[in-house]
Amino acid sequence: MSSKGDCADMNKLSFYSIIIVLCVLCSGGCATLRTVSHYTLGSPKLYSGTRMDLDAMNHGQDFVSKKYNTEAPSHPMLDLPFSFLFDTVIFFPVTLPVAAGEAIFD
Repeated sequence: MSSKGDCADMNKLSFYSIIIVLCVLCSGGCATLRTVSHYTLGSPKLYSGTRMDLDAMNHGQDFVSKKYNTEAPSHPMLDLPFSFLFDTVIFFPVTLPVAAGEAIFD
């Protein structure tokens, strides 16, 4: 059986986890949201936020600006796990048909 102290510790951990996620999302650093709002013909669609973070870490801001038509987050390494989660859970079902349609009809 768990004690009240264990429950309080779990509640604190959950609270702090939610605060961290909200801070990252509200900081304007979410690569997924940036790429989804700037889709153009030929731009990366599937896992675009994750790909943008990786490109920002490997190739720099100029490369990212040209490829994605938007700026990379200022801390791509910090944003990477959140972008991967958003790209997988929320945006993959939406972007898959868009990318498939672009590949078929282009």
